[in-house]
Amino acid sequence: MAKPEKKNESPDKLRTHNKIAWSKRALLVLVGLSFILAAELVLRLLSASTQDSFQRDPFVGFSSVNPLFVQYVADDSTVRMKTSADKLNWFNEQDFPLRKNANTFRIFSLGGSTTYGRPYTDPTSFSGWLRALLNPDGNSGREYEVINAGGISYASYRVHVVLEELLSYSPDLFIIYTGHNEFLETRTYGNLQDQSSLIFKTRKMLSGMALYKLLNNTIKSPNSSKNDNNQQRAILGPEVRTMLDSSAGLDLYERDTLFSKGVFDHFRYNIQQIKSLCKQAGVPLVFLKPVDNIKDFSPFKSQPDATLSEENKERLARLASEAARHLQTNELQAAISKLTEAVGIDSLYADHWFLLGRAYLAAADTASAAACLFKARELDVCPLRAQSPIHRILGEEMVGADDPPLLDLPEMFKQIAPGGLIGQELLIDHIHPLPEGNLRIALFILEWMTDSGLADKKLNPTTESQLIDFTSSVFSSLPEDYALNGIVKLARVLYWAKKYNEALGALEEQWELLKGTARAQYLRGELMLALGYNGLAIENFRNAYELEPEEKIITIMLAGLYSKASMTDSAEVLLERGIERFPDDARILGDYGMLLAGKGKTEIALRALLKAQHMEPDNENIQLNICNTYAMNGMLPRAVKAYQKFIENYPFNSDAWYNLANVHFQLNDTEKAEEHYLKAIDLNRQNALAQLNLGNLYAGMDRDQLAESYYKMAMESDPSLRIAYDNLAILYKKMGQDSLAASITSDRPR
Repeated sequence: MAKPEKKNESPDKLRTHNKIAWSKRALLVLVGLSFILAAELVLRLLSASTQDSFQRDPFVGFSSVNPLFVQYVADDSTVRMKTSADKLNWFNEQDFPLRKNANTFRIFSLGGSTTYGRPYTDPTSFSGWLRALLNPDGNSGREYEVINAGGISYASYRVHVVLEELLSYSPDLFIIYTGHNEFLETRTYGNLQDQSSLIFKTRKMLSGMALYKLLNNTIKSPNSSKNDNNQQRAILGPEVRTMLDSSAGLDLYERDTLFSKGVFDHFRYNIQQIKSLCKQAGVPLVFLKPVDNIKDFSPFKSQPDATLSEENKERLARLASEAARHLQTNELQAAISKLTEAVGIDSLYADHWFLLGRAYLAAADTASAAACLFKARELDVCPLRAQSPIHRILGEEMVGADDPPLLDLPEMFKQIAPGGLIGQELLIDHIHPLPEGNLRIALFILEWMTDSGLADKKLNPTTESQLIDFTSSVFSSLPEDYALNGIVKLARVLYWAKKYNEALGALEEQWELLKGTARAQYLRGELMLALGYNGLAIENFRNAYELEPEEKIITIMLAGLYSKASMTDSAEVLLERGIERFPDDARILGDYGMLLAGKGKTEIALRALLKAQHMEPDNENIQLNICNTYAMNGMLPRAVKAYQKFIENYPFNSDAWYNLANVHFQLNDTEKAEEHYLKAIDLNRQNALAQLNLGNLYAGMDRDQLAESYYKMAMESDPSLRIAYDNLAILYKKMGQDSLAASITSDRPR
């Protein structure tokens, strides 16, 4: 059969055919893109009210977001905005008209506690000073509103959300001060850290599209969608709950470079989003580079190199002890030598770098001091001061011609700091400027505003006398107790950050003025307690009680200290007064029950505890104390059953496992006692009493090495636990190691 003859086409026809084919393809692409664009527009219109930044953020989500400002109608019938009552624990009270006047220039300042004005409040924040500078007499023809939207402990991802709300209130300028608080809240970044940069950037770009979100949710099952979201985004509460607010506090902070990378990537994302939102809205903004106290504030937490040998750990301890003695006697070169050797062995331990920097500073070697002090800040495992990646990101994000300006506060403060090292002369604690420092920030902002044409140059004080008069007028307008309240707040912040000596120092400087206030006496009592001075703590709490006997927490704390000091009769009288004053307070009644249980008054104790439980049936501590009462009064089989029932409901309560182990120990059931001590320690690595008693258990079983190990753990968890030192010394004597026993005895806390 003859093959069909192949039809030859001319080159011109082929070109025409190809053009038609490509035209059809281009048309199909355009139709597809038009469909996608139309679908995106429809979906955005349908979901416009819900597409907030907290939903778009690929790093974290929020269980809910409450507005910072709420509307109300003033006496003159105008609609105004004020800080929501729910937000006043974190924000200053602010008030402004919803509808901005024609001659008004509205400025919002955003950030964390420095923006807020901590440890004081708005009047001496940089926002307060700027407001006063811009409105000197009210006759300038233009009104400047400076609204302080700084939130205590707010990190950039929360600032980002606040800014989105503020865009609705006709802003003319945003001032952003952020970077110190990025490590305050606990969160994870899931598989975002495992993605390549290209994949992450693509997903981040697509995540802003409503169509992508719809398709993404549609192709996933409900369970897989939930799991994927949980892996990628931590869900935070509507308000800040910092890691330092938890009972574990500083123990939650560990060296984690992968997590740190996620934090810094997230910070960059938020800076970019803030820039983008303001650009879209046509609102100018200025960023402030954060400043911190590098000279006079030690690291919050130091962590040794995990690879150190036991030999090097002991060597480091000796070097640190010798260096401390040299510093006390002002033998600076000897101290520098010991500390230089220490950082050579372990280059990751922040506190040694800080001490070395301080030694160099005392020896007038400012350059070496600066290098060491900077290293100490960078190695702080609890980084509550913005570290160099934060500064670098801010710099990189502000280099373009269209990028907002970045005012360099550290450089400005260095110009006036002794030796160029920023310290307590300018900052009141680790990051917060003195009121005069906030004034300098406000003047820096005002200078930028006048140079940018946003304010008249005549508003900037030009002579020293003008500045003195202005400063005096602001200070004279403040309430009489303004400064003292600030000192107490400062000490409270330092106490919260576990800087007990620094907090006590802040109170001591103004103690003659503060000692007549109950809250200062109470706080000093807390500090004395944290430092191990229980007798002095009792004195302070007693003073606080005399000043404010109606304050429940003072009654509770003082009674607890009386009990610990074996002043049980005083504790009983105090708690009975407390029950008369506060008959419906379950905690006071529960504490009263436990006190009576300790005095062998079992029936009365149980009646009080059961009544407290009836008041608060879900109170975990009261339920545990009922179990403890059985154990304390020899009702051991009943105690075992009570603890077992309690643990069914609260399986993660370390104290319950510890107390159950004690009961089994008393019943000579060493196997169960060991098991439950280990469980208690597993749930709480700082449970010093569980570690101590497990050491006692092993010592009684002649398992000396294990006993030694757990005694050391107990001493590390609670360095003030003297019985752990005593028992370890006894163990060493039993093992024939008299020199070690003597060494432990000499290290025993007094």
